[in-house]
Amino acid sequence: TYFADALVEAAHGCKLPQYYIRRMVDSFRNAYEKKEGKKLEVCSSKMTNDYPHLAMHLGQSYDECSLDNNGCDEGKHCSAFPGGNRCLESPREEDMDKVTPIGQPCTTSRACTPGSSCFAQLGNAPTCARSCTDDTGCDVGEVCSLSPERSGFCQATCTEEEAKTGACVSDGKRLLKLQTTAEQLATLVPKKAGPVVTVAELNAALAASKSATCGNGKIEYPETCDSGANNGITNYGGWCSKDCQMAECGDSVLDPGEQCECDVSWLDKFLSNERLQLTYRTPMNCPPRYAVTDGSEKAMSFGCHQCRLMHNKSGRDDRTNEHFLPEKDFGAEFKKPGGGVTQTEQAENTAEANIPVAVPPALEAGQPAAAPKGDAPAAAPAK
Repeated sequence: TYFADALVEAAHGCKLPQYYIRRMVDSFRNAYEKKEGKKLEVCSSKMTNDYPHLAMHLGQSYDECSLDNNGCDEGKHCSAFPGGNRCLESPREEDMDKVTPIGQPCTTSRACTPGSSCFAQLGNAPTCARSCTDDTGCDVGEVCSLSPERSGFCQATCTEEEAKTGACVSDGKRLLKLQTTAEQLATLVPKKAGPVVTVAELNAALAASKSATCGNGKIEYPETCDSGANNGITNYGGWCSKDCQMAECGDSVLDPGEQCECDVSWLDKFLSNERLQLTYRTPMNCPPRYAVTDGSEKAMSFGCHQCRLMHNKSGRDDRTNEHFLPEKDFGAEFKKPGGGVTQTEQAENTAEANIPVAVPPALEAGQPAAAPKGDAPAAAPAK
């Protein structure tokens, strides 16, 4: 850990882009695991404490703010995401009718009323739930359900009548309500140790279960979403995975199925720079130096657009190296460029570096390129 801390500190001192630092840490971790034959366990260290983007890259959570005491700048509020708490811009008073009220279904915390977050547990579909520290912060018929990993959220409880015939689980103190039937709960957890299914028993069953109806476009317990044929297609905000579980593009956590995310430092950079806002349009689009990737990018000729990698047309498109470092390899044979993005997107990817990308008007209009000037003879027409 000391050696890794020293490397990271030197890299930040040299203002090395964060993308390279994460790749350097990956190379260090891979070398260790290959040599020692065991997984490198990441403990608390200077690099994870001082650099949140590294902590999240190594699987740790990062709280930018507190759900209890806020801690955000004026005009922002604190909301919970899978990778930790984040400060979000609060909606204007005239836009409050567009936010999702507490208790209603949601796909992302960005859409919820300030003071609540999009939260799902016990196999229930996500709803905008109020954060809490104890039961006094919840409405009648709700209790504060706490977990060691996340802050507490208000959870509906079963009435006495529902406890007899409905789907309820025990957290050791009270019965929590499920969005399903008693029959389906009995099918999901057929063997229970006591008279009532416990939260631990249900979570174990959910981890081992797989929805048989995933993909039919209907949300059926324990699915948290179902977008039918669009399952597994990433988009800005909440999206539904192939196994009908809600994921989010834009939380800086690389979920299975996402090729990239923008790291936690990009949002402040984006909001403080009007030129970047005009270029990238949303904080879900970012240049490579701020991208957290799954390793499928090709050299540095890419950008992250709504959790999908977009490659520029470049002679370096088809070359890469195992460490994803930017050194030049003049000995490599350049292959013909394959795939790519539009000239406009190429301009977006180079905007932050102030690299102009000239697009000839004729090419923009879809016309053939003009004939070369000079004394060179024109090519003879084909016979």
